Amino acid sequence: MVHHLFSDALYEEQVKHFSNPDGTFRSMTYEEMKELPVLDGIIRETLRIHSPIHTIMVRLLIPLSLSASHPGTAHSRI
Repeated sequence: MVHHLFSDALYEEQVKHFSNPDGTFRSMTYEEMKELPVLDGIIRETLRIHSPIHTIMVRLLIPLSLSASHPGTAHSRI
């Protein structure tokens, strides 16, 4: 599966930058996180697919006709 490729790449990136000799990981700083392209790409793609803004309310200033057969008529106006 494709997500395993990304999780493997993310893990390898973390090992490369933050692993300790005993196999543990050290804490990362915000500045260091900004330099990780795989992590950045995963975060951006996640936010693209699952936007933090779920709905946007729109307020119409003029009536809008939803009638496809008779555009501009009073049918189904909001």
